[in-house]
Amino acid sequence: MKEKYIEGTREGKRAFVVFLIVIAAFVLLVYFLGSNTEAKDLGDLKAVLINHLPVLLANTVFYIVLGWLIVKYSLSYLKHGFWPPPGLPVPFRTRVSYLKHPAIVKLFVLMVLLLFLLNIAINWYAWLSVYKQSQVI
Repeated sequence: MKEKYIEGTREGKRAFVVFLIVIAAFVLLVYFLGSNTEAKDLGDLKAVLINHLPVLLANTVFYIVLGWLIVKYSLSYLKHGFWPPPGLPVPFRTRVSYLKHPAIVKLFVLMVLLLFLLNIAINWYAWLSVYKQSQVI
């Protein structure tokens, strides 16, 4: 059986570059917002926590959007039975892969979403517990 390929499109390359720019902007935002303050005493701890809050919010939004994209594309993959689904612009020449085990795809998506949720919950719990401790002091 001859393998099928989908050729890359200009629209796909544009979307890929925009995606890379958004990821780079997110990484720079987190780096510059999260690395400019240090706590030298307990009074500075509140300032560090407040400065860390935008980083935490950006991290949460990033994981929510990434989880939404994973669900969207996995549902399309399950619906059509092959990847990439019709109408999805691809940036490079891509081999069409056919779906053999839909249960594994569903399990993988569930596992990734649970890991994202766990990461968000741990980050917020850690921030909130340290913030409560800084209020007591």
